[in-house]
Amino acid sequence: MKRVSHLLLAFIFISLAGCASSRQVKNDPVVGSWAYSVEAPEATYTGTLTITRVNDEYAARMESDQEIGALTVSNVQVVEDNLTFEVQGPQSGHLKAAVAIEEATLVGKVDNLTYGAVGMPIVAQRKPAE
Repeated sequence: MKRVSHLLLAFIFISLAGCASSRQVKNDPVVGSWAYSVEAPEATYTGTLTITRVNDEYAARMESDQEIGALTVSNVQVVEDNLTFEVQGPQSGHLKAAVAIEEATLVGKVDNLTYGAVGMPIVAQRKPAE
């Protein structure tokens, strides 16, 4: 009987731990799709930034309305209410972004490390879940 009780407790603990971790990912304020706009000196660039999370690792995919195909996103980090990431595109070059997470809005700056443009404003609005 003791063995059954221990197995039952272990099952309940594992079930609750699984629910807690999946609930944390579902309620993550940065996970989802975002419609972004970057104000560069020569033009305004728009597209979609999609952020995912598996366990404690964030990943992102960026689709530009101006460039063909997806841009390579790396070094995605979330610390408190701040998101940083880097982007590499065939036309845009190497970009580094730092934004504040403000509920359904991301607001911050982008630096273009290839062409030297710094402090370009970026704003992103959360897209409705599909």
